Amino acid sequence: MWSEEWTQSALPKLPDMDGWHLCWLSTTNSYDSIDKRIRLGYVPVKADELPGYEDFKVKSGEHVGYISCNEMLLFKLPMDIYQEVMAFHHHDKPREEAEKIRVQVENLQGQRDSNGRSLVNVEGEGIGSIEQQPNRTPVFSG
Repeated sequence: MWSEEWTQSALPKLPDMDGWHLCWLSTTNSYDSIDKRIRLGYVPVKADELPGYEDFKVKSGEHVGYISCNEMLLFKLPMDIYQEVMAFHHHDKPREEAEKIRVQVENLQGQRDSNGRSLVNVEGEGIGSIEQQPNRTPVFSG
């Protein structure tokens, strides 16, 4: 409790829930709304699903019975969907962007500006680390 006071952790640490990724979602964020997340497959977590979280149970209003802390509601997402989303945003898309950069650098190498200076100055290993990225999709922790 003393260390939490110094880190100012506003939300309780969550246990693992087999087969699910747990996350806190804001009820006040109009851009990333609860309705949007539900359409994406997120499911609210009921207080009786997580032993020890009965004190966080919503007692009135539209979210009765769910786990809440401040303006946040606890939601779960099936782990297979979570893995797909994480792989897309944190593996596939960065690899696509890295490939675009590699192609741009390749196209610019050897080209010169109007003063004869090289348009590209590759330092160190340059784009070598881009080409060394693993092909296999990583498994993300939930």
